[in-house]
Amino acid sequence: MLLAGSERLDIFLGISVLGVCPPGKPARWFDVANALDGWNRAQVEVDLVRGERKTRVRARVWLSGSLARPFMLPVLPGLTRGQDAIKVAQTMCAEATGLAGPCRVWLDDWVKNQDCLAVAMEQSLVDAIEAGAGQGQIVLDGLQPWWSEVLRASLNLAERPSLLAIDDGEALTVLGGSMEGFTTAVGYGHATPEQIESIVSRAMMIGGQANERAVLVRRCKSDDRVAPTQETDLDVIFGATLEQMK
Repeated sequence: MLLAGSERLDIFLGISVLGVCPPGKPARWFDVANALDGWNRAQVEVDLVRGERKTRVRARVWLSGSLARPFMLPVLPGLTRGQDAIKVAQTMCAEATGLAGPCRVWLDDWVKNQDCLAVAMEQSLVDAIEAGAGQGQIVLDGLQPWWSEVLRASLNLAERPSLLAIDDGEALTVLGGSMEGFTTAVGYGHATPEQIESIVSRAMMIGGQANERAVLVRRCKSDDRVAPTQETDLDVIFGATLEQMK
């Protein structure tokens, strides 16, 4: 299958799993040894999709919460420029996220004297992805966490949640806040249902949202989706179900 100019491939990249979804076709899933192994396999899959004609392929890379981890950048007196805020956030990465080595940091609409959502990715992984894309004739249309797509879709729901617990299969990302901005942004490793319930309850209490609405979003493990009674499909790439927790 050849990709037309307006079509693009979607890639889910984690530390243990890789998903590749060509336009109009179901996603294919692979177990991988680590993120770099997954990205190498993704490039092989892109070559297969491209076929014999060596045309450039447009692709969006969606990172697992194990690779793109959120944290809150607090208000820092005297900070007046976004570039300075990024530099400060970079110094906080290791302690806030557990990621090792230098990180690339992205800030969500940083405004002076307001807490801000930050996202950290290891710079070495970003460099590897960008270098591999260049060598493999891949046009990167996006490199972002999969949970950001879940957040976008959840904000379009008729009843917006106050807190999102996003389970992508290998990491749990918890985001909370209101129309005024984020108050909670924490990344965890793989969590059991009991652990997720405890984490969400604690986050609601800490964020002062004990009486608000919390939902759990789970990435579909395959295209065979059999949703339990209290779950609904969420329209995101690679598919997800949404369950109201309280």
